[in-house]
Amino acid sequence: MPVRAYRASAAYAGAHISANMWLWVIVFAAITAVMWALNWMDPRSGIWSHLLVLSAMVCSTLVMIQSQVGYVSPYAPKDDEVDVVTPPVPRA
Repeated sequence: MPVRAYRASAAYAGAHISANMWLWVIVFAAITAVMWALNWMDPRSGIWSHLLVLSAMVCSTLVMIQSQVGYVSPYAPKDDEVDVVTPPVPRA
């Protein structure tokens, strides 16, 4: 079953990344710095600039994911309440 093996490996990789989020942020920040230096030395090089943007996007996505850890919405239903009616949001 190749799908079962894929799901198991994807779950393991996802658990590793979420458990070591700050490590991955630091790794991609370092990769971004190296790519920036290589692009700065040769600004006509297209490959370094593409890799620079890719690593910066991955790093910023990981930072955004990390910033949401532990956030609880004020409109989230409580565990012991079944039917919660949220108040209407006032419009400005």
